[in-house]
Amino acid sequence: AGAGVAPTDSLFTFDLIEHRWDAVSVNGFKSPPPMSGHAAVVSCGHMLVFGGQGASQEIYSFSMAAGRWGELPPIMLGPRPADGQVFCCLSGSRLVAYQRSLKDPFDASLTQKHELF
Repeated sequence: AGAGVAPTDSLFTFDLIEHRWDAVSVNGFKSPPPMSGHAAVVSCGHMLVFGGQGASQEIYSFSMAAGRWGELPPIMLGPRPADGQVFCCLSGSRLVAYQRSLKDPFDASLTQKHELF
């Protein structure tokens, strides 16, 4: 995580009229591990969360209606959160992920890679 930022498993909503954050009550006992720097997209009443500091390749789904977390089946291919920030969007029924990673921070010109999943 960045300086002064610790991974967390908290969930909040932002009120666009009142300009304030409110904690979300989560039903059940299972939730994603504490993380930061993850990617999230919302579709059809579910927020999908992937990657970030403190996570692996799991994709978590939060049902807005039920207020409950779930974990999608494991994936074998795709971006690895340990390799850097992942950006996501939805295209129809597909979650599209883009990742730029640097293998050697001292010589980025030779070790940089871009991947689209």
